[in-house]
Amino acid sequence: DPAKPDFNQALAEPSWAHWLGTDDLGRDQLSRVLVGVTASMQVGVLAVALAFVVAVPLGLIAGYYGRVADSVVSRLTDTLLAFPFLVLAVGLAAILGPSLKNATIAIGISQIPAIIR
Repeated sequence: DPAKPDFNQALAEPSWAHWLGTDDLGRDQLSRVLVGVTASMQVGVLAVALAFVVAVPLGLIAGYYGRVADSVVSRLTDTLLAFPFLVLAVGLAAILGPSLKNATIAIGISQIPAIIR
């Protein structure tokens, strides 16, 4: 358990038992990093998947039908690209509320204009 403290191992140096050492509560740093990586990878992969699921059909519609569809999609894309990526993502996350799912959605929506283009 990465959150379980072991005060006898507090601030241990890297060794074969603890490859990255331990923190001040004796928790193994490598196991804590691996637990954090799973959440980060889930957010990254799901955000990109969401962006592709929305952006690719919009780009295909704009390219196939041309003229009016292209104009509408281009204006929508230009409007979203007017905001910096992080400002848009943080603003959407603030509107949606605090959760990992909402952060994933906000990041995915923020990536859509770049993928459409």
